[in-house]
Formats: sequence, C-alpha cells, structure tokens
Amino acid sequence: MNPDRHHDGHEPPHDPPTTPPTPCPRIVTASLVVRAIGGIELPLVCSPSQVAPMLGRSDHSIRDDCVAGLIPTLPRAAGSGAHHRIATARLLDQIGIPYEIVSSEKVAS
Repeated sequence: MNPDRHHDGHEPPHDPPTTPPTPCPRIVTASLVVRAIGGIELPLVCSPSQVAPMLGRSDHSIRDDCVAGLIPTLPRAAGSGAHHRIATARLLDQIGIPYEIVSSEKVAS
C-alpha cells in the first residue's frame, strides 16, 4: 500500500498553506483637480452647476454669462443638449480666486 494514498486510492487532502494569501492589489486612479482657497476641489473642466455654489449664484445665471461671453467656455461637445464647459482655472483667474492644481488619488476597491 502506497503511504501517499488514502485507503480508497485517492491522495489525502493537502495541508493548507502556512503563509496568508496575498491581498489583491489596490487600483489607484490619479487625476488633476483644481483646489481653490478653502479646500474646494473642482475638476479642470466644470459645468455651470459645478461652479455656481462657489460663486454664490444659480447655474442659470452662470449659463447666461456663458452665452453672453462673460465667462469663457471651451468648445461644446457634439450632439444636442451639450452643456457649457468652463475651464475652471481660467475662471478662477478671471475672478481673482487663488487656486492650485493638485493630484487627486481615488482608490478603487
């Protein structure tokens, strides 16, 4: 009788590994954001509704200023219903709000 085989001919179950399993690597996505004074973080390109709270105005009034050319915008995306795209740093320069461009890391689980 083979000592490595169980009495029914099958190999005995293997012992569990002595080292703990290696955890799955974390996926980190880094992107650049604009951090205005006070710690408010915004994407590099914003919609009117994203900048409205910082300016203390409604998104409709921001849209009106975009249409009037008072707030410079980037070319609109193709398709109907495309929203105004505001270059955040340029807007903050225009209105005199200090900012810095920083890396924002997001960890995916």
